[in-house]
Amino acid sequence: MSDSNSDGSVAALVLGLCCLVVVGFGAWTAGFLSDHRVQTERTTRYAERTDEYIGRTCVGMDRAALLQCATEAIESSREDQRAEYNLNAQESMARWTFWLLGLSVITTGVAGGGIYYVHATLTETRAAVRAAEAANEVSRDVGQAQIRAYLSLTPGLPSGVKIDDFPSVQIFVENTGQSPAYSVLCASAIVPRNWYFDGNENFLVMTSFDKAPFQTPEALGTIGANGRSPTEAKCILLLDRSLYDKCFDRGDDAMFLAAIVTYVDVFGASHETRFCARMDDPVRGGGAIGNPETGQCRWTQTRFHNTAT
Repeated sequence: MSDSNSDGSVAALVLGLCCLVVVGFGAWTAGFLSDHRVQTERTTRYAERTDEYIGRTCVGMDRAALLQCATEAIESSREDQRAEYNLNAQESMARWTFWLLGLSVITTGVAGGGIYYVHATLTETRAAVRAAEAANEVSRDVGQAQIRAYLSLTPGLPSGVKIDDFPSVQIFVENTGQSPAYSVLCASAIVPRNWYFDGNENFLVMTSFDKAPFQTPEALGTIGANGRSPTEAKCILLLDRSLYDKCFDRGDDAMFLAAIVTYVDVFGASHETRFCARMDDPVRGGGAIGNPETGQCRWTQTRFHNTAT
């Protein structure tokens, strides 16, 4: 209920009630005056009829009989008048009952209208409070989103090692937000594509990120706003060394770097950033990997790259 509609409804209700009160008071006044006029006319007529009856009936009687006749006529007239008064009183009571009933109906209507208006006002107030709370929540979320920490990951090139060694990659965890990130943990894994096989001999990290063999998370502590913290991702020792050797013996193979970073922002909310990149053809130039001088071995982002919450 808008303010204009509410004010209009209240004004119409008040005007209608005033009209009902005026009409009811006018009708009651008219009825009262009419009853008073009728009673006055009847009283006058009773006196005239009594005089006519005495003059017509008691003429020619001696004094004692005339007095007796006049007394009986007056008593009879009074009895008739009392009976009519009783009838009029009953009629007046009936009319008063009718008007009281009408007044009760009007009062009930007024009370019902008041209850409806209070209920509608309360409903609108609750809706306004809920809207204000929702707006405040949105404003709070927007404000926190502008201030909170955001962590992203950037990998370096794999260390230059021979086939018999396990590679490692330095990961840079960077906070691009406006406030520190607390309790930063980073779990990472380097795996060749042939770590797992599905029906098509595809590495399953592409379809199921959580199946990567992550290391025990490394605690990086607190990373300040616009700060970065280096950590190192190492290759997990394979159960079958031949799979690892196969990855680096084939010139058309690939290896993957996967990482998960969890942290807590200044508002106490927990967040997670996932990173996954692929390096195609890791073995080039005499079995060395990640040769910066030739520009070989570059990371390619996958669909899991820097997905954050």
